[in-house]
Amino acid sequence: MASFFGVNFTGSNVSEKNGESSEESQQDIALATIVPLAVILFCGIVSNATVIVLVLAKMVPKKTTNLFVLNMSAADLVTLVLNIPWALMVYLTRNTHWAGGVIGDATCRMVIWLYNSTDWVSLITLLIISIERFKAVSSIAQRSNRSLLVKVSLISLSWSLPGLLNVPMLLICGVEKGTNLCDCSFTKSTAAYYVATNGLYVCLVISIISINLVIIRKLVRTQVAMNLPEAQREKRLRSFRSAVRMVLCSLLLFVFCTSPIYTLNTLLRLVFIGEIPLTNKMTTMQVYDALNIVFYVNAAFGPVIYFIFLDDFRKALGEVLRDIVRCQKTRANEEVQSEQPLEPRQSTLRTHGSYTNKISAEENYEAAHSDSRL
Repeated sequence: MASFFGVNFTGSNVSEKNGESSEESQQDIALATIVPLAVILFCGIVSNATVIVLVLAKMVPKKTTNLFVLNMSAADLVTLVLNIPWALMVYLTRNTHWAGGVIGDATCRMVIWLYNSTDWVSLITLLIISIERFKAVSSIAQRSNRSLLVKVSLISLSWSLPGLLNVPMLLICGVEKGTNLCDCSFTKSTAAYYVATNGLYVCLVISIISINLVIIRKLVRTQVAMNLPEAQREKRLRSFRSAVRMVLCSLLLFVFCTSPIYTLNTLLRLVFIGEIPLTNKMTTMQVYDALNIVFYVNAAFGPVIYFIFLDDFRKALGEVLRDIVRCQKTRANEEVQSEQPLEPRQSTLRTHGSYTNKISAEENYEAAHSDSRL
């Protein structure tokens, strides 16, 4: 999803200068962009980090689906951290210069390559989850426990395939000499290649939807045919339904947030291949920046779907929140107790002491009188 405008890969177009009016409009756009980007970055770090911590802290069972969810959160977190801080810095400082030299050029290529690769990790992971659920529902009476090696291999596949798909980014991107701008120089062949990859994106979306529709049909047909106790059957079916709903809702959010930017990229590349001049480049760049914000919504709020539909994550998050509330209440009670004065306790001691002295005086009086009587 590299920029197609001859500016930096973030899509932040502050380096373009077309007179005072365009400068003023860019300042307004920057102000309107900084706030949502900052909110998305904060929410994305909190939500995705929560998913990762819950799995790594073993508060969530390391089931196959849960590990794939961890994989998607890691990819979304990388997407947010790689680009939004840089975009915020560009909007705030109006400085798009990248470090020069061999190291700067290498980091430019790697960041753009990794950024464009992580776009695909969630989509491929959803496809893998769908295939795994389909295989499991085909033999729903038996549990299919994947070995750790198979799980790691599937997760590695979800990263290696996007990496191979975006290898051209390592070749066409880099730091421009003289401007120190981290950018990609498209040719007609590379533009056509990425138009084809967008077609692959559509095919993957259709495949995921189709597989999950088949899973739903199989669940309906096998609900009565399973030779399992009623309670166990209902539990397994509920688990399958939750996984299917999670996949479909995650896919819906992914398509809603990413399709606009992919569509615009495809149109721009077709315009570039056909050598059709853009009539209003500034407006197109502003639309591109707005769609970029929508694109990040998927990475920031995708974990909300996991907490809604997956029981393991919902229960683990509930336990964490309850522990936090208990700790806050305990701390508040300790603070209240520490602020209470100690005078009532001291007065009690003084009263007890005076009572003791009174008893001693009476005993001495009686002893004196008894001596006199003797």
